[in-house]
Amino acid sequence: MSVKYKIFYLDDEKANTYFFRKRFLAQYDVTVFQKTEDFFGSLRELTPDLIVLDLMMPQMTGFDVLNILRATERFRFIPVMVLTAMDKSQSLTNCFELGADDFMVKPADFTELSVRMESLIHRFYKGRDYIQKRRIDSMKRMISGFNHEFNNHLTILQSGIEMLGMSLTEEKSQNRIEMLKGTIRRSADLLKVLTSLYVPRNDNEERPELREMFQALDDMIQQEFGNKGCFIKTSFCEVPLGMYAAIGTSGMSQILSVLLQNCLDSFLGIYGRTPQVTISSEYLEDSVKITINDNGSGIPQTHLLKIFDLFFTTKGSLGGQIVGNKRTERGLGLCIVEGLLRDCGGRIHVESVEGAGTAVTLHIPVGRSSALFLEGEISVAEEGRSYNEPLDIVLLHDQPMDSLALIRFLELQGQEVKVVNKVENLKEHNHCNVLILNHSNMEQNRSAIQYMREELLNPCEVVLLLPPKNGSQSETEIPKDCKVMQKPLNFSTLSQFLNRIRYSPIFSRY
Repeated sequence: MSVKYKIFYLDDEKANTYFFRKRFLAQYDVTVFQKTEDFFGSLRELTPDLIVLDLMMPQMTGFDVLNILRATERFRFIPVMVLTAMDKSQSLTNCFELGADDFMVKPADFTELSVRMESLIHRFYKGRDYIQKRRIDSMKRMISGFNHEFNNHLTILQSGIEMLGMSLTEEKSQNRIEMLKGTIRRSADLLKVLTSLYVPRNDNEERPELREMFQALDDMIQQEFGNKGCFIKTSFCEVPLGMYAAIGTSGMSQILSVLLQNCLDSFLGIYGRTPQVTISSEYLEDSVKITINDNGSGIPQTHLLKIFDLFFTTKGSLGGQIVGNKRTERGLGLCIVEGLLRDCGGRIHVESVEGAGTAVTLHIPVGRSSALFLEGEISVAEEGRSYNEPLDIVLLHDQPMDSLALIRFLELQGQEVKVVNKVENLKEHNHCNVLILNHSNMEQNRSAIQYMREELLNPCEVVLLLPPKNGSQSETEIPKDCKVMQKPLNFSTLSQFLNRIRYSPIFSRY
């Protein structure tokens, strides 16, 4: 297996995690956990290909963990295998209702478990590729019609500005005319890029042998990036004579240029660290693996699933200008990289730790003849989404164990969570966006809302968590002006509510 899939296994029994890791470490990249705190801490940094989950654990059950995972966008479709000693009649239905993909009872047959895990991972990636292809086909049809209409309007606008320019003689007016022409040119260029992403690529470039390509890429890297204040070490491997890549040198140069520019951008605003980028390769008989590592700022895990989306960028949208300590982009570079790789039958995988760096792995098909590779169509991801800063959330509670799952869920969403147990402590967090009340004393909940509204003058959203209805709670006792949610909490409902706030056009820090 050229790529080791990453598996997280959570089980409070040390013996179970020991034998699981020992059995599957050679086949997979296995990380085991006995504590949910460590498990969720790693999930904030990494995204596994499969999660294996026990059910009966102290502090937080596997049902709680599964509920949190399926309510989190990043883990909504990551396959989850439940591995438990609980009787099927007690847990099977509940597990599948919460979103588990498979279920086995301990002690598990490791051979069967291996087959099931491999099937879950492959099915996940095949399903994701199919959905992506359907979206791409829809985008192709939309771009085709949009291209024709938009080009007509640009042509009319260009002609009108040319005529207007001939009738104006003042220097100030001419400068404004040139600014308008520049805007039209940039719009036309952007349209060309968009169109090229969905048009079949006729790659007639003569492909050199892989050895020659590596040398050309090495020369390009030193020429374009050698004097940009970053140490770039290249280490291309030896390959047999007569081997050709499924992509030409110009396409591969474009891919590396985009990725290396992203590496350099990741060092902007970082001080006290020597920028380093390493590029290495490994020959794998039917493919070559190229790995690019940097020690830059890294990518938040909440962004990793979106970095190939069309127009998704964390750098603004001014087309490459440096503003402050960041470079602005249009969000097309990684779309083009993914498209070039898919066009040749290759693939790209990105792993990153925020604050520590990023590793990008490319797999390029190779063969004995350049004629083996047929032209295909470029594929890119769906439209990107704008990203808003995390919410500033304050949780008032007097039930630490009852609030544990809620805190883990909010942290996994990348939200900023402050926990207090007294109303007067709210004054330290008077700029929060959301106040969550999980206090057993209803009078304390009412006092918190009143204090936030009247004393701190904060119009933040308030979520009130109530125990299951038992007939003793009168509706008149429930404070007004708040969102009421019953426990046990449905994290998907809470996630939707928070996202409406987070992505609202009027969202701001109070």
